[in-house]
Amino acid sequence: MTLKSWLRLVQGLIVLVLALGIGGYILYTCRSREAARQPEVTPQEIQMEITERLRLITQRITYRRQIYIRDGAYSAEGVADLAAYSKFDLERLKVQRGAGDTIYISLPEPQVELGQTPGGSHSVKYYEYSQGLWGTRRRATSDRRAVKRLDDSIMSRAWREIQADPQLVPQSKVEARERLQSLVRALYPHQHIIVTEELLLPGVETRTNITPQ
Repeated sequence: MTLKSWLRLVQGLIVLVLALGIGGYILYTCRSREAARQPEVTPQEIQMEITERLRLITQRITYRRQIYIRDGAYSAEGVADLAAYSKFDLERLKVQRGAGDTIYISLPEPQVELGQTPGGSHSVKYYEYSQGLWGTRRRATSDRRAVKRLDDSIMSRAWREIQADPQLVPQSKVEARERLQSLVRALYPHQHIIVTEELLLPGVETRTNITPQ
């Protein structure tokens, strides 16, 4: 390669490096100006913006168990097919400012409500036991008070088991946080917002919206 060719190659490399440097500087300057134009968002504004779009996050939990419950002379037997709804009231969010421009949002504890699964396979039969000449007899019953007591027992047992399960309610919290994180990411794409577990940061601005009694 001749000296003239080397000089042309070196000149080309210098021009390329200068072009990359100028392009990077322009891009950095534009992004810095764009970031500078972003208004500071307060926890109160975030709280209002979220609840204007979504008041409640509901996560469904399926509960299906074979049951046998005895209450005195009555029993309930069959399959309990219930739906538990883990409800997060977004009007009770905690929005807190952390270090720098980071904002933390924590969900309230959920309220768990139970009901039969719509279109499910809930199938429970109610029986009454009595003593006869040939021993204990069992027959179907429609005694309203007995059926209500047994239904209440089914619901109470299901609620206790759901609350005690190490996965059901915790998983509903994870899914609710993911839904809320997606919402705030769409509302504030340039703001560093983290949806997390219940969290208290000392000496930071806090907003807790509690519905008046």
